[in-house]
Amino acid sequence: MSTNTHPEVIFFDYGNTLCADSDDRFGDIRRYLAGHGIDLGAEAFAVGWDAAEAYAGSYRAVHGRRTRKRDRFWYHFCRAFLVSAIGDEAGELAEEMHATQFFTNTIYPDTIATLTELRARGYRLGVISNWDAPTLAAQFDRFGMTPFFEHILPSFEAEADKPDPHIFHTAMAALNVAPECAVHVGDSWGCDVEGARSVGITPVWVNEEGAPTPDGSDVLEIRVRADLLEIVE
Repeated sequence: MSTNTHPEVIFFDYGNTLCADSDDRFGDIRRYLAGHGIDLGAEAFAVGWDAAEAYAGSYRAVHGRRTRKRDRFWYHFCRAFLVSAIGDEAGELAEEMHATQFFTNTIYPDTIATLTELRARGYRLGVISNWDAPTLAAQFDRFGMTPFFEHILPSFEAEADKPDPHIFHTAMAALNVAPECAVHVGDSWGCDVEGARSVGITPVWVNEEGAPTPDGSDVLEIRVRADLLEIVE
């Protein structure tokens, strides 16, 4: 079997692969807080975001990239933001905020058609996503993508972020597939391409701009999701 053309399982990243991530953190968080009667200014946002990133840095200095569900990383990230941006009284919103998908995501116009064709060809599909909150399944429901996938694995559940091999091994175990029988499609060179390679999965790089590979190596590439149909038979 050629793993480049006819894998058993195709794994996908989520953000900027199946759906476009928001590029307006301030606007999205401001809209979320406006729903709670809070008017967030740009300066307060910057203070809050710096505090949240500082928490993330201190956590990873101890634990590395791998987060633990029991540590409630995203809750503490949100609480650090809220308390620093608004004040102690806002800390009570952290429980809701971490469980709410308030960032603006939009599905790419060729996503559903590509998934439909891949399933029609008999491919088994899975998701491996760096999504450190309990909201990823709701995103797939929102965009009508859930029925296409046998397994959807966020880092929140795997307790590991790509490129940590643990998240890839967890996904492969869930679908009972060997690495040589799988491909992984994603936009991040470090997380998706190098992460997949590290465990023996064939990567497919979503390279919208046609940029050169960072290390000069050869890799399967697509510009848009529909291009994947030319790679797998």
